[in-house]
Amino acid sequence: MQAAAYLRQKTQGLHQQTEAVALGREIMDQTLNLDQYRSLISKNHFLHNNLEPLLLNGLRYHHLTDFTHFLHPRMEALRADAHLLELPEINYGVKLPELRSSNEVLGGLYVLLGSNLGGRVIYKALKENLQLRELPDFHFYGSSGNHPAKEWPQFCRMLDSYLLSESDLAGAKLGAEAVFRLVRDVHATPAYSES
Repeated sequence: MQAAAYLRQKTQGLHQQTEAVALGREIMDQTLNLDQYRSLISKNHFLHNNLEPLLLNGLRYHHLTDFTHFLHPRMEALRADAHLLELPEINYGVKLPELRSSNEVLGGLYVLLGSNLGGRVIYKALKENLQLRELPDFHFYGSSGNHPAKEWPQFCRMLDSYLLSESDLAGAKLGAEAVFRLVRDVHATPAYSES
């Protein structure tokens, strides 16, 4: 897990910035209101709709198909939440990252898969949030439980077998930073147009 530890350390600042604008505190202290939750779902819809294909295509292009089974599409769950909340599809006007190397793709995948790890805790907090009690379910956050936590150590071991040099790690860091910046910027940006 050396590569994951390296990426965690090197992206810690961006991770904290992202959690701050993605309402992490409000989720955990159960002060998140319905409008904020609607915004979270809309933004996650946009992010996953763009990041899942970007990463999957990058894995295929760079012949990293050993990693594709870790990428569990979550768009079905997001569509269910968007339908429940009657959300239009929103464009957030941000530029998608260009993950040019295999190492950058692996760094981006590290961020997306890592974001799933907190989903079970978030799901529990949402279920206990009295301001959201009118909602029958939280499909996106609930779908985190469908992906076994044991996959994360396996993913980290595979990262260690691919990211062998300082140059490899530096490339992965660039990809992780690019995806963190995208997520941060989407959560910090108000919606500007409906599709």
